[in-house]
Amino acid sequence: MKRIAACFLFILMASPLFAQITFFEGSWSEVMAKAKQENKPVMVDFWAPWCGPCRMMNNNTFKDSQVGEVMNGNFIAYKMNTDEGEGRQKGQQYNVNGIPCFVFFGPDGKEIHRAVGYHTKDQFIPVLNTVMQKMGKSMGNARPASGEAKPKTSTYPELKAQQMQFFAETTLGGEAMTAMLNDAYNLGRSHNEFELDALKKK
Repeated sequence: MKRIAACFLFILMASPLFAQITFFEGSWSEVMAKAKQENKPVMVDFWAPWCGPCRMMNNNTFKDSQVGEVMNGNFIAYKMNTDEGEGRQKGQQYNVNGIPCFVFFGPDGKEIHRAVGYHTKDQFIPVLNTVMQKMGKSMGNARPASGEAKPKTSTYPELKAQQMQFFAETTLGGEAMTAMLNDAYNLGRSHNEFELDALKKK
């Protein structure tokens, strides 16, 4: 009985490891050879240790079970630190000007798609779906089920507020956090109004 309980406990403890994204460890040539062998696209996460949004991706989106299921089943995930070695070289080669930057390559090594900045689960899965569509494959578990609403695309103010909320909740609380979120929303709203005024003048 104790052995069964111990096995059950081990499964419960191990399950989150299988739910999150598994990143390939090796050189650039090795990951590309693996992609060609398995006929899968590669998602390269260009990141740096000092990058806050990169940590948000690691702590939130990359640990989501649905993201992990889609990524591990259809892609090869790979990380490159833009501050050192091969990561710095490839970042310059592929014009990575902002991080986190997710560059998707086909099995032939050609770039298919890229996305920049922090993405929630609901924002990241459609990115994966776009890549699969460009590859000419079907990824049913990343598409909304019949009758299910499509994932909402956040407006600029909402996205800024989400990012500010993460940092505020980990460092501040109460009125200070509320003030920061309001500032983020107003900044985003002003940005949108400026763009609309510019379009009207054209």
